Amino acid sequence: MSWLGSFAEHSVKAISKGLNNQITIMKHITKLIIGLITIALVGYSKSEAQISSVEIITPSLITGNGRFTSASLEVIIGQKDSTERDAESYFEQGFKHYSKGEYEEAIADFSQAIQLNPKFALGYLVRGLVYSDQGAYQKAIPDYNQAIELNPKLAKAYVVRGIVYDNLGDKEKALADLSQGIRLDPEDATAYYSRGIIYNDLGEDEKALADYNQAIQLNPKYAKAYNNRGEIYHEQGEYKKALADYNESIRLNNPQLWLPYNNRGLIYDDLEEYEKALADFNQAIQLNPQFAEAYSNRGLIYDDLGEYEKALPDYNQAIQLNPQYAKAYNNRGVIYGIQKAYQKAFADFNQAIKINPQYAGAYYNRGLTHKRNRNIEKASSDLKKAADLSKQQGNQQLYQRSLDELRKL
Repeated sequence: MSWLGSFAEHSVKAISKGLNNQITIMKHITKLIIGLITIALVGYSKSEAQISSVEIITPSLITGNGRFTSASLEVIIGQKDSTERDAESYFEQGFKHYSKGEYEEAIADFSQAIQLNPKFALGYLVRGLVYSDQGAYQKAIPDYNQAIELNPKLAKAYVVRGIVYDNLGDKEKALADLSQGIRLDPEDATAYYSRGIIYNDLGEDEKALADYNQAIQLNPKYAKAYNNRGEIYHEQGEYKKALADYNESIRLNNPQLWLPYNNRGLIYDDLEEYEKALADFNQAIQLNPQFAEAYSNRGLIYDDLGEYEKALPDYNQAIQLNPQYAKAYNNRGVIYGIQKAYQKAFADFNQAIKINPQYAGAYYNRGLTHKRNRNIEKASSDLKKAADLSKQQGNQQLYQRSLDELRKL
């Protein structure tokens, strides 16, 4: 950036820091649900004593969209006494409803199966999974609790409850559950991956890296784990390793393919390979036109190239898609400052700070804008705030730039 040394920012978008602050999603839980239902159905044909060590059925029994066919249920469900058979019938019927996306009907059938067999631990687990799939986490947790009470060795119940706790913001409980799930089943790649996400959110990158490594070792085709591990390498300045992981995530056809393209574009931008960066951001947008971060990041490339008229529409689009996107407001404010549209610049920096009161870069840019308008008192206040926040946040570059600007006042 050339305008007064302004400070614009990229948005690294993956399942790590910053994600929960910008987009509320269930972190890959839908795919996890399918896997857990696979295990639940297999376990249902076994005795309670065997449930904790169930094996996963072959993928050939699963349809292309990851759901079971009715034929697979016939293979799984064996002969039982009349009460168990009735419960199984409701369970099978519930699953058929679930496979069609008829969640309320599925819940009713699973509830009936539980009523017929109140000690059916996996019944509670599967009903909890349907609640999770709907985002009804407060209903899901009691079902997971009951499943665990009935069978304390049911590893998958701890794993999915941990993911739900994470989505509810209780990372301490989430870590405890995921760690317990791993102790009970050390071969569960999803558990390591999910715990790695939490460690990354908490800034414990080395622990996150270890968990992603383990997830990949257990499942070498785990595309999402490569993407997230690439993010950590990127943060550590290990660009070659990050590029290798993003490339592998793309090669494995990550189900959220726009993420590794976006993240690889950020690497190319850092390397000043702007044409490659633009190509990746374009691809991310093509794959997911609702992906606000890719528009903002592409806007920054145009900004770097001095193509401000192209940057501005991208920031506008990012904000339209995500009105709480503080970085996009900050970056658009920088463009308005370059264009000497200072009132618009102030409005954007103000909005960025309103969304994120700890946003050091927005205070810095607003301070520079006040300086440009010869309001030294307000410039000093904002630059001091930027210095304080950047120091607290460990951003040495912005901290030093803030001090330098204060000395020039």
